[in-house]
Amino acid sequence: MSSTISLDDIINTHQTYLRTEEQIKGNLTSLDFELLKTNLYTWAAKGYQDSYAAYHLPVYPMPPDIPEPATTIPCSDGILRNIWEYIPFCLGMPIGDLLQSYEAKLYGISLAYSLQANPYILVIHVTKK
Repeated sequence: MSSTISLDDIINTHQTYLRTEEQIKGNLTSLDFELLKTNLYTWAAKGYQDSYAAYHLPVYPMPPDIPEPATTIPCSDGILRNIWEYIPFCLGMPIGDLLQSYEAKLYGISLAYSLQANPYILVIHVTKK
């Protein structure tokens, strides 16, 4: 079986991966503190339960040729990564560092995270310090 490879296809796919990674980084670094504050009022009304899911950051869009949840995701550097590697790759930092940057703007509140699949969503959890 013979197939062809076009430089244009390679360039287009690479550009798509780069745009996707930048969009995901933008989604994950765009926490709306006013919305978070509103969600924290709900947390207060529920008695400040531990590990309350206070904010959801979508990890969108996944590359169009990748079904969710994918086991590996192709990246612009040519490496296949699982979602736990892919998010830090897009961010350019560990997820924990992102949360620390958000937590630095909060007083008396600790942040943690989880990942929801199908679709992938980074969930930020809050707990009283």
